[in-house]
Amino acid sequence: MKVLFVCTGNTCRSTMAAAIARHQAAEAGVDLEVESAGTHALPGAPAAEEAVQVLREGGVDLPVHQARLLTREMVEGADLVLTMTAAQAAHARELAPEFADRVHTLGGFAASGEEVPDPIGLGIDAYRECARQLATLIRLSIKRLMAEGKLTKT
Repeated sequence: MKVLFVCTGNTCRSTMAAAIARHQAAEAGVDLEVESAGTHALPGAPAAEEAVQVLREGGVDLPVHQARLLTREMVEGADLVLTMTAAQAAHARELAPEFADRVHTLGGFAASGEEVPDPIGLGIDAYRECARQLATLIRLSIKRLMAEGKLTKT
């Protein structure tokens, strides 16, 4: 199973989500391929320092990251596309309308319905809250995928 996380710039939320998902999948012993992209990313931009710091505090490794702009091919190549907001989901669906059923907000897929606010420019505590929210929503999403038989133990 390949999951693509999407936010705006691909330097904060989707980057953290991908790292958290890799970490949680490894802990759960499930095979999950994870990527991230942004609807308005500046290709090659690094992850936000606050994102790296907050994940490190939580014991999650964020490897060297270079932002990627969301493309039609990325949507096509993913089994599941999880966005931070409804507007980002709409953008992904517009890129590849025939794959719209693969695109969900992370909060919607996790059955909470909540969007994940952008922490950029709001200080380290906003990044900590974002990481906490992402960890909860991703944990629920992994449980759902396991219950649906879409993730297998490694």
